[in-house]
Amino acid sequence: TPPLNLMELTGYNIYSDGKRVGVIGIDKLSYTVKDLPHSTSIPIQIAPVTAAGEGEKSVPIMCSTLNLSDYPPKKPILSTSGGANEINVSWIDPPKQLGPIDHYELVMNGEVIYSGKEQGTE
Repeated sequence: TPPLNLMELTGYNIYSDGKRVGVIGIDKLSYTVKDLPHSTSIPIQIAPVTAAGEGEKSVPIMCSTLNLSDYPPKKPILSTSGGANEINVSWIDPPKQLGPIDHYELVMNGEVIYSGKEQGTE
């Protein structure tokens, strides 16, 4: 078998924290490692693959995910309608966000009067 560096490259294995998390073909030069916790630094490595097997892994590169608490969600879009003694407040998710919305809080006169995930109730 010829040495790995003389064989035709068939793809790459992607490693996150020492575990293989992806396999890509030679037509790709990027890969997104998903489902990582926020505010974390993780070593990423890449290894070439040929018909003879996997080559030597690259030197680890420390990559960091964002701290989501540094990026609070944008304000949702609100609409209201009212009657004699009530106001109906409704909203939609912000157009762009970094992660899932954990919950909404509706504040009136400085006091939280609703906290939850529901965007509307009947």
